[in-house]
Amino acid sequence: MLQSLLNVGAASRIYIFDAERRSIVDTEPGTPIGTEYFRLAPHAREIRLAFDGVPGDATVFRGLDDQWYKSAFAPVKEGDRVVAVVGVEAGVTFFDTLRVIRRNLVLFGVIAAVLMMAASLLLAVGFERPIARLVQSAQRLAEGDLVTRIESTSHDEIGFLAEALDDARSRIVERDRNLKMLQRGIAHEVRNPLGGMRLFAIFSARSWPTNPKKRPTWRKSAGRCSSSNAW
Repeated sequence: MLQSLLNVGAASRIYIFDAERRSIVDTEPGTPIGTEYFRLAPHAREIRLAFDGVPGDATVFRGLDDQWYKSAFAPVKEGDRVVAVVGVEAGVTFFDTLRVIRRNLVLFGVIAAVLMMAASLLLAVGFERPIARLVQSAQRLAEGDLVTRIESTSHDEIGFLAEALDDARSRIVERDRNLKMLQRGIAHEVRNPLGGMRLFAIFSARSWPTNPKKRPTWRKSAGRCSSSNAW
C-alpha cells in the first residue's frame, strides 16, 4: 500500500516508526523491521509533536544523493492513542529551479560584462579619434597654419571645442589682417611728411640766390628724405 502511494505521489520515501524510532515498515529497499532511524535525530522536535498528535514538517535537508528533501510527520492513531508516526520524504524541486536561475544569472552577468566592455571600447575609440584630430589642429595652429579650417564633425562637447578652436583661428587671422593694415597706414603717414620735406629741400636748393653755399646742404637733405621715403 505504501509503495502504491509512493508511485502515485511525489514522495521519494514513506516509512512508519514507533516511539523508539524503530522501523515498522519502509518503502526503502533493504530496511528491515526494527531498524533504528538515527538520521531522524535532527527532527526530534517534529517527531515529538507528531506523537502528541500534531502533524508537522521538518526543515529542508540534503540527502546522500546530493538532492534536497523535506520531511513531514503525521501521527498514526489507534482510537485516540498515537501508536506510531508516518514519515514522508519528498524531493524539493524548487531548489533545482533556483540552481537553474542562479546559473542563468551568472551567464547573463558574464554576457552583460562582455557587452559593457565592448561598449566602453567603442566609446573610447569614438572619443579618441576626434580628440586626436583636435590635437593635430592645435599643433598646426601653434606652428602658424592659419589657413586650414578646424572642422566640427559632431554636436557634442568635442564639436563645441572644435568650433571654439576654429573661432580662435579666425580671430588670429583677423588680428593679423588688421595689424598689416595698421603697418601700411603708419608707413603711409611716415612717407607723406618726408615727401613734403624733400620737395621743400629741392625748392630751397633751387631758389636760394643770396647764399649759393647753402645749396649743397639742401640737396643733401633732399637726398636723405628720398632714401627714407624709399623705405
